[in-house]
Amino acid sequence: QSLGGFGAQVASGGLDAALGSLGLQDLRGRPAAEVVARVAEHLSHGATGRQAEVLETALRDTIFDIAAIEGTGSYEDLDTALQSFMDREGLEGFIEVFLSQYVFTAVWSYFESHANKKSDGTTDEALASAVESACHSLVFQELKGVRDSQQFGSVDWFGSAGQRFADRIVNQLQSSVSGLQ
Repeated sequence: QSLGGFGAQVASGGLDAALGSLGLQDLRGRPAAEVVARVAEHLSHGATGRQAEVLETALRDTIFDIAAIEGTGSYEDLDTALQSFMDREGLEGFIEVFLSQYVFTAVWSYFESHANKKSDGTTDEALASAVESACHSLVFQELKGVRDSQQFGSVDWFGSAGQRFADRIVNQLQSSVSGLQ
């Protein structure tokens, strides 16, 4: 099952139903961090190499970002937060958060080694925040174009078409970064 199926299950039946659909019912009642990590690992199992790492990180961070809107900590907090988000934003909002996180993760990993380092060797958080903001803005603009052309519902966002959409944005941003060097 895909992230979209997971999101749809959360929307229709809550976290228990979504975990059951993934065969991860043993996570019911476990701490939120454990649930999120295992769901991300499970949903990214088909990818390989660097793509698997980027996908798993993006999945994990997407779920954490959505859950942080309403609260964190326990299984119940995670269930409530995910359900509230889906009620408020729907699958389109879920897709937007995921695509933004995927693009940011891919772009940031691409040029993290080129990022400005502080004298103590840590990555500049302001730069990471700016890159994340740029990624979200570009994803939002691209999705707006898809929505405006009334094509949103016809795209398999969690299949190859969604992957091509995200990779096109990643490549566009990576080219922009490469041009600055």
